[in-house]
Amino acid sequence: HETAAEAAVGASLGFTSHKLKARPWNIVETVKLMKEAAGPDYTVGIDPNQKFRLPYIAAGLARELEPFGTVANFENPVPKRNLQWFRQLREKTHIPIALHANAAGDVLKALKAECIDYVNLSGSAQEVKLAAAVAEAADVPCWVQMGGLCLGVMAAYSVHVQATVPNATLPCDELPFTREADVLEEGLVLANGHYEVPVKPGLGVTLDMSVVEKYRVG
Repeated sequence: HETAAEAAVGASLGFTSHKLKARPWNIVETVKLMKEAAGPDYTVGIDPNQKFRLPYIAAGLARELEPFGTVANFENPVPKRNLQWFRQLREKTHIPIALHANAAGDVLKALKAECIDYVNLSGSAQEVKLAAAVAEAADVPCWVQMGGLCLGVMAAYSVHVQATVPNATLPCDELPFTREADVLEEGLVLANGHYEVPVKPGLGVTLDMSVVEKYRVG
């Protein structure tokens, strides 16, 4: 199974968590195979992009997944316009429920609804820091996804921002290392599954212009 093989590689490189896009029909088998391949200490964050659709479907999957002990969270398991569904699911599972948001107001609404355990934050640096502060006031940890499947420059910027967010304690979603080539010559160090905050002036990174020229399209 390709995903399980990727999990094994991740564990060998020092990563301890794996974010996984998911659909109801195969997620249980996938998590089982990932645990077999990467071990019981390698966790899985499950993000179905709201495609578990209804609370009873998500709750049923949670019951099947809980015994593995490796599921770190359900992110946006059901449509996030319905926070009551988030709350219903949260009451039926021990798996932490996470909301993906980029506005402090959305985080505040979710906290008032008592429907989340974590929050994944996107947006500008100002938006991320403001939303994170709202979550921190409620002792809710977060992670940051400013770029996601981005290039190294964006990832470096995000790492700097995250270093200023006290409650950004969960594995982040900045993944330039999944690209076939790195546009950075130096500056952004990833070791044992963790980024080191660049210390040189500016973003602290240097472009590899040979890579930039190779992939130039216009």
